Amino acid sequence: MHSFQSFSEKKSFLLLFFSGLFFLIGCQTDSGNSLDNLVSKTLQVSDAALEQVQNLNSDDAKQEFKKLNQFEYKVSSFKKDISVLELEGSLSLYGAKGYDCSGPLLRAEDILIVCKKRPESLLRYVPQTLVGRP
Repeated sequence: MHSFQSFSEKKSFLLLFFSGLFFLIGCQTDSGNSLDNLVSKTLQVSDAALEQVQNLNSDDAKQEFKKLNQFEYKVSSFKKDISVLELEGSLSLYGAKGYDCSGPLLRAEDILIVCKKRPESLLRYVPQTLVGRP
């Protein structure tokens, strides 16, 4: 299997791969243009994130890679007599902040909801194949 020597080789390969994939699945000209725009915007975001990642020192880079396998947790307590609409509103606020909530955990005096999310990381916006992950 070929190993890439640089980020630009990886980007070129991905662009070629997606172009071939879109051609094989028979994208129409109109949707092909919108797909080209989507691929172009994705590559622009990836380029910007890669530029920031390349400027990190070794310790900062290690921290960013660690974040890819970590979660942040939030545990919230609600009164048992909370209305469905109030609970849904609270959970929607957590969802807007990127949390994925589960539960409920019923206790004698209240209800606990456990929420988790991935921490913010520059690497979230870089295709994983560009940073050495399959």
